[in-house]
Amino acid sequence: MLKVLTLNMHSYFEPRTYWAFYKLAKDIAYNNYDIVCLQEVNQLRYTSIIFDKVRIDNAAYVIKLILQEEFNLNYNLFWDKAKTLDGLIEEGVAILTPHKILERESRYVSDLTADEEWRCRKNVYGCIEKDGVSYNVFSVHFAWEYDGKERFENQFARFLDWMKDKDENLIVAGDFNIDYKSEAYKLMEQTNWKDVSRATNKEHLATAFDENGEGIHIDYVFTNIIGAYEYTLKFDGNNESSISDHRGIYALIK
Repeated sequence: MLKVLTLNMHSYFEPRTYWAFYKLAKDIAYNNYDIVCLQEVNQLRYTSIIFDKVRIDNAAYVIKLILQEEFNLNYNLFWDKAKTLDGLIEEGVAILTPHKILERESRYVSDLTADEEWRCRKNVYGCIEKDGVSYNVFSVHFAWEYDGKERFENQFARFLDWMKDKDENLIVAGDFNIDYKSEAYKLMEQTNWKDVSRATNKEHLATAFDENGEGIHIDYVFTNIIGAYEYTLKFDGNNESSISDHRGIYALIK
């Protein structure tokens, strides 16, 4: 059984930033997630580096500290920077897990890789071991279906090429920036992955909102693990307080 949470944090761009971090950490502690995939995990460019490229104010690192100090839980963190916004904010993607990370890697999926190009997209991979079983986990953040320079289909093709030897016990979770009704979503149907929202008849639920305030479903948990699934929206502003401009997704795979 695997408990998976994914959320585009929109960190440091939301009001009550540290309150949001605490709410997320408390939810992780309460639910004991095996895998937490986070996007738009930000940090200030000029603060001190703690380890690897992670700075002291890195949003995922702050959550890791809260889990450790408040809840006596040790979650391992893998984060990498995708780009720098406005010369000040370093944005990246992360995986948090209480389990051992056997391997880790990150790669650009975008054609654009210049540090201050906002269209840059980089995804991260971790091979995670739970109860003697290895799981290949990707936390992802893709371009919109077509944003003028980057196309989702090109990024997804590059992603598939990267992960083709990492597809056993696969979890791909994050912000795909494509709605389940879009043409680009059909690329998902050409894989052997299960969309947990569709498998549980929840794909109609909005995980974010477009510029007109219309609900869109663009955040997903995909897996090729055969079993029973459960799917719940988190931090939806109704059952739970909103902590981002996206909703979280909780997927249970058993």
